[in-house]
Amino acid sequence: MRYAFARRPSPRLPGAMAACLLLSCGQGPAPAGLAAGIGQEPPSAGMTAAQSAAGEPIVLMWQVQQSGPGGDFAVLRGLGVNTVQSSRIATWPSGEARGYLDAAQREGLRVIAYLGVFRDGTGPGCSYAPQAMRFIDEFRDHPALFAWHSLDEPAGHRIAPACQRALYEAIKRRDPSHPVMISTNNDDAADYDGYFAEDAFDIYEVHKYVNPHPAAAQGRLLELLRARRTRDYPVIITLRAFNAPRKPLRLDMREGSLEEQYEFFIAKPGITRNVGFYGWELAPNRGIRDDPGLRDAFAALMARRFRDPEARLR
Repeated sequence: MRYAFARRPSPRLPGAMAACLLLSCGQGPAPAGLAAGIGQEPPSAGMTAAQSAAGEPIVLMWQVQQSGPGGDFAVLRGLGVNTVQSSRIATWPSGEARGYLDAAQREGLRVIAYLGVFRDGTGPGCSYAPQAMRFIDEFRDHPALFAWHSLDEPAGHRIAPACQRALYEAIKRRDPSHPVMISTNNDDAADYDGYFAEDAFDIYEVHKYVNPHPAAAQGRLLELLRARRTRDYPVIITLRAFNAPRKPLRLDMREGSLEEQYEFFIAKPGITRNVGFYGWELAPNRGIRDDPGLRDAFAALMARRFRDPEARLR
């Protein structure tokens, strides 16, 4: 194992352990009480017994919003997605939020709910607005809920580690049983020096969108993740899966781009098998839902990498 398991006793341990039991953590010996590695997770809440037995990785689709009573969940599940993220769900009326979670549950999808829209402040005294706590209280027991998404790109928004910890602990006080995810695009040592707090999350998501191919920034993202990670926790690496017609400097994706990204970020480095795709519903950008070419490319990638067991090892 390339990373030490330096973990001091703290109130966050049960949540972190639960996250590792639910997801694929590191690829080597695990601390006592944790699953040994990919493919050895015991059945647990939020995953079916079949998924756990197979060691199924997270396949996360970002920005899945509510599109009618059933949403797009059947389509997503048919494409091979098993987890969805919504940036808006916590702002919806209670009935709409419950309808979204119910529809996801019917299709066997897990939901990551974003709470960062309710953040107030960036320093040690920051907090969530009361709406966030009410949302947690109302939906923490819903079977489709998989994780809380505390913050997005804290370095870019200059959100201090003390604030990250405060928000993490606020969530855990209300719901100690679900993991907390933070999402980052750190590709600079200064981002890690000033804004990386390993005790402020249970799941670590990273992304650095290609333009249109992996380059130096994406390489730094992976190198820094390896160098700065000091304990075992689930990592999700998100791939670019959108075009931005109104942003001429954001070059369109090329044929084979999703496969190229998967090889660069997931298959070759071997850091994690958990993969995200950004994203689904991204107007005015065009995500997988609204771009037929991207939809076909995504379906082909899923067929090759997730439905062909031999291809996972290539």
